[in-house]
Amino acid sequence: MMMSHYKTLGKALDLGALGLELICSRCMRRTNFNAAQTMVIWKDRSLTFPQIAAKTRCKGCGQAATEAKPRWPHRSRGGAPPTEWVPKEWERG
Repeated sequence: MMMSHYKTLGKALDLGALGLELICSRCMRRTNFNAAQTMVIWKDRSLTFPQIAAKTRCKGCGQAATEAKPRWPHRSRGGAPPTEWVPKEWERG
């Protein structure tokens, strides 16, 4: 099983993440960045997602972001709503 500290920004982008999502639970704001914006803002690809959340401030309330996570592509199967497609390498390690 993969430890959470091995899940870095660079690994997520290499596996096909579309970018990054920052979540602030205080003001309920979600901010999405595409892959190009992500690479410009966070140049260190070895950062983990908890480190990114700790270093980033919410635009709405100014507090540190509660959570940062990769944005994965969505897929649709039949009549079901689209779901995130998370690579097995990310899930397993």
